[in-house]
Amino acid sequence: MKNIAFLYTEYQQNILFSICEQENIKFDIIFIKDNIKINKYINLYTKEVIVYKNIHYKVSNILNYYNEFNANIKKHLKKNDKYLIFTWSIENPIVRFSLLYLKDYEVNLIEDGTGSYIDWQDNKLLGIKSFIAISLIKLLTNVFSLSKNKIKNKVTKGWSLFRNSFPEFDIKKNIIQKKYFIKVINTQSETCKNNIELKDNSLVFISSPYVEVGLLKEEEYLEILLSNLKKIKKVDYFYWKPHPRISLKKEQQRINFINNKLNINFHLININTNIELIAYMNRYKKIIYTSLGSTSLYVLKALNIDNILLLEVKWEKKILLEVNNFLKKIL
Repeated sequence: MKNIAFLYTEYQQNILFSICEQENIKFDIIFIKDNIKINKYINLYTKEVIVYKNIHYKVSNILNYYNEFNANIKKHLKKNDKYLIFTWSIENPIVRFSLLYLKDYEVNLIEDGTGSYIDWQDNKLLGIKSFIAISLIKLLTNVFSLSKNKIKNKVTKGWSLFRNSFPEFDIKKNIIQKKYFIKVINTQSETCKNNIELKDNSLVFISSPYVEVGLLKEEEYLEILLSNLKKIKKVDYFYWKPHPRISLKKEQQRINFINNKLNINFHLININTNIELIAYMNRYKKIIYTSLGSTSLYVLKALNIDNILLLEVKWEKKILLEVNNFLKKIL
C-alpha cells in the first residue's frame, strides 16, 4: 500500500508530521498547493513533494481543476495500486478527482482547525448558495470523471488534536498525542531563523479572515474588536498577528483604526512565521493570546500555553456560534 497526502495549509503540515511521529509512518508522495509555505522539514516525512496549482473554489473553475488534476496529479498515481490517503477534505475538487480516478484506497481525514469539529451536514451552517455550489461541484467532478464511486464510504479514520472531530462521519477517531505535536513544533523552533522575541506583559491579537470570507462586514469586525479590546487592562505591549490569507495593507489599516480609537499602539508582526511557533518560542513569558475564533487558540492550548482569551461576541450567524461554542469547551 502506498501512503499519499493532500495538504492545503501550513497548519496541516504540522498535523500530518505529528501523525508521522506518532505512528512511525512515511509518505510516498505529499501533494501540496503552490500558495503556501512548504515546511523545510517535509522531506523527513515523504519521499516526494508534488506542488499543484491553487485554484479558487467555485463552480466555474471545475474545468481548471480537472485540467490541473490531469496535468500535475494523475501522472503520479497508478490507477490499480492500493493507497492510504490522508487529506483534510474529500470535497476539494483536486482530491475528489484523485479519489474518483483510483480503484483501491482508503481515506484518513486530518483536522484543519475549528471546521473539523463542526457538523457540515447542517445546511444552515453553509447557507443555500454555498450548499448549492458544493453540491454542483460534487456532481460535476463525478461527471468529468465518468464515475459514481461513493467516496464517503472510503473514509475509515479521522485524526485530530481534540475529541469530537468530523461529527458527520461514522468513523474511528484517533487523537494526536500532544507530545508528538509539541515535538514537531519544538524541532522547528530550534532552527527557526525568524525568532520573534515578544515583550513580557503583552497581548497578541490573532486575526481571522471573517470579513474576507463574507461572514462579517468590515464595520462589524472592527466594532467587535473595539468593544473587547477596550476592556483589556494592565497590558504594556500590543501585537497584531496577521492571518496569512489577508493582505498586510488591510491589516495595517485595521491596526491604525484601532490604535486611533483606543489610543494604544498595536505592532504588526510582519514575518512569515506561524503563531504556534512564535508562541512556543515565547512560552515562558507573560503573554495573553486572543482572537475572535482562530484555530490558533486551541492549537496553543495543545502546546500547553494557557493564557488564552476568547473575545466575547453574541454571534448571529450559526457557523460562527458553532465555532465559538467549540472553543469555549476546549479553552
